Amino acid sequence: MGLLIGANGQPIQRTYKKDAESLFRINGGYVTSFETHHRLLKYRSNKSPFSGRGDPVSAPHHLIDAHRNKGMEAAVALNDGRWVVFAENFPEDEPNLFGWVLQKQRWRPFDYTRTGEFQPSGAALLPSGNVLILERRFSFLGGFGSRLAVILQHDIRPGATLRSQEIARLEPPLVEENFEGAAAYKNKTGETIIYIVSDDNFSPLQSTLLLMFKLRNP
Repeated sequence: MGLLIGANGQPIQRTYKKDAESLFRINGGYVTSFETHHRLLKYRSNKSPFSGRGDPVSAPHHLIDAHRNKGMEAAVALNDGRWVVFAENFPEDEPNLFGWVLQKQRWRPFDYTRTGEFQPSGAALLPSGNVLILERRFSFLGGFGSRLAVILQHDIRPGATLRSQEIARLEPPLVEENFEGAAAYKNKTGETIIYIVSDDNFSPLQSTLLLMFKLRNP
């Protein structure tokens, strides 16, 4: 763990600039997305995103209109090299959320259908090539809830309206927390393993949890 390095070669320390929300691997390094100051930074080292300077890369220009805390919460790179980002809650109070796919060096929009009050909070590439999306909801009365779903890779294209296939929910009386990160890989026996991690927001009332699942039908 460590501080991400900004484009100026210095650790990112200003609050409005350091709200990193997602990290995904690309050929030659990593890309991370930020909220508050909506942007993408590319880290060219394969060893660690903390070992070098983050170079700015273009982000969807529509994000200039997004709430500071409702931007690129979930992002992933597909096997074919395309990048995909999902807005957390933009536009607000609409049946579909915005998403964008980067192909041929241009961000192209698509719609992502909401499920109730759930909003994208993390994404990961499954070994199958499909996308695992982690969603969360929160209310003061209902607390946290999380949803895991799958988006088929061949459905991701400009202008599409994507609908995910739910595979699991974590709601009371099951474990509930602020789950914001997801990862997936295939182990030595060929099983697809999924991890999700929660953010405790430095609050004594919350916990940092790492959960591991085996996907039965990858």
